[in-house]
Amino acid sequence: MTLTGKKSPESAQSTTVKSESAILNEKPQKTGFNMLYDGLLKLSNPSFWQRKMSSVSDNVEQNKIEAGQVAKERIAVEQAMHANIEGICDKLNQFIADKNVEGIFRGEPNKAIYNKDDNSKLIKAFSNEALQSEPISLSWMLKTFLGEFFPNVDMNELKNILSIDNSNPEALQQLDKVLAQEDFDSLIKEKINASGSEQTQNNLQACFASMAEALRLVDSNQGIQGLTKSSIVTSMLPRIIDITLENFISYNDQRGIITDLMANYLIQYH
Repeated sequence: MTLTGKKSPESAQSTTVKSESAILNEKPQKTGFNMLYDGLLKLSNPSFWQRKMSSVSDNVEQNKIEAGQVAKERIAVEQAMHANIEGICDKLNQFIADKNVEGIFRGEPNKAIYNKDDNSKLIKAFSNEALQSEPISLSWMLKTFLGEFFPNVDMNELKNILSIDNSNPEALQQLDKVLAQEDFDSLIKEKINASGSEQTQNNLQACFASMAEALRLVDSNQGIQGLTKSSIVTSMLPRIIDITLENFISYNDQRGIITDLMANYLIQYH
C-alpha cells in the first residue's frame, strides 16, 4: 500500500525520466561561434542575396518612378504658367483699371490652394480660371512666374551700379542717378534677353507691364488704400534679386534706391 503524499518507486522513476527527456529536448543556447556560423551560412545562401538585390532594385526603381513623376509635373507646371500668364496679366490689368487693388501686391493667397512648392497646386492655380478671380492671387502668380523664369540679379552687379565700396563701407559716394538708371535698365534688359525662349521673354515683359500699370495708377491717384510704389516694387524684388544672408545688409541699406531704379525702369519701358 502506498501512503498518501508519497510516490511509489515506479512513479518516481517515471518522473525522473520525463524530467531528463524535457531537458534533452530543450534547445541549446547559441554560443558566439554558433551565431557566427549561422551568419556565414546565411551570407553564403544565394537566395539571401537575391532577396537583398531584389529589394535594392525595387527601391531604385521606385525612386526612378518618383523622380520621373516630379519631372513630368515640373514640365506641366512650366507649360501651364507659360500658356496662361498672358491671360492672368490681362485680368490683373482689368482689376487695376477698375481700381480694385487693395492689398494687391502685399497680400498672400490661401497657401492651401496657392502653394508654390506643390506642383499639383501650381498647375491648378495657373490653369483654373476659378482660382484667378481676385487681384491678390493674380499678382502672386505674376511674382511666382518672375521667381521661376527671371535670371536673378546678383547683388554684386547692383553694387557696381550703386558705387558701393565694400572696402570702405562708411565712405558715402555720390551716386550719379542718371548713369545708375541707365546701367540698371541695361542690366534688367540683359537679364530678360538671357531668360530663354522668346515666349519666356514676352511673358516676363507682360508681368512687368502689369506692375507698370499699377505704378501709373499710384502716380495718378495717391489716395488708393493699400497700393504704393513700395508695396508694388519691394514685394517683387526678392523674386528678381539674389538676396542672400551675406548681402542682405547691403541690400537693405540701398533698398530705397533700388526700388526707385526698378520703378523708373518699369514706367519707362512698360
